Formats: sequence, C-alpha cells, structure tokens
Amino acid sequence: MILQKQGNTLKSQVAEYVICTRKKATSKKPKYYLLNTTDPEQKKYVSSLYPIAPDQYRFEYQGRYYILTEKEAEAEIVEVSNV
Repeated sequence: MILQKQGNTLKSQVAEYVICTRKKATSKKPKYYLLNTTDPEQKKYVSSLYPIAPDQYRFEYQGRYYILTEKEAEAEIVEVSNV
C-alpha cells in the first residue's frame, strides 16, 4: 500500500495513519508507534514501530507482519511472510 506522506501523517484513499512519538521509549516499547486516524473520533492504536534500517520499520497487526518504509513524499506498507 502506497501512502502520501505529509509530516508524520500517512494518507491513502481509504485510510489515514499518524506516526507518533512516545514520551518515554523503553526496551520493550520503541520510540515510535502507528495510530489509525481514519475516523478522527475513534483513533486506534495499530502497533509499535521497530526500526530495522534508516526510515524503515517492522510492525505486527492482527497476527500479520509488515514493513513500513518512509520516503520523502510517500510511505509504503508491505506485508511480509516472516520477520
């Protein structure tokens, strides 16, 4: 899925996400996490974002694993079979 990137906001035609920063990262909770803001009245936590390379993160959602890659004006989320 390709998303348009505006600051920390990622948008497609069907969904909107925000990359948020935790106030206090720990060994089990990384600095960044993903929030679904498609419905502004019901923001939903998606997953912690685990860095695997510069501008690239791994995350899990509903038992499936994904890679989020950020670029200058867009981001891509790809499902992966193993992590």
